[in-house]
Amino acid sequence: ETLSTHSYPDWATPVQ
Repeated sequence: ETLSTHSYPDWATPVQ
């Protein structure tokens, strides 16, 4: 999970 393009931390990235 390395989607840091959201308003969430790297450990709380949404499941896309």
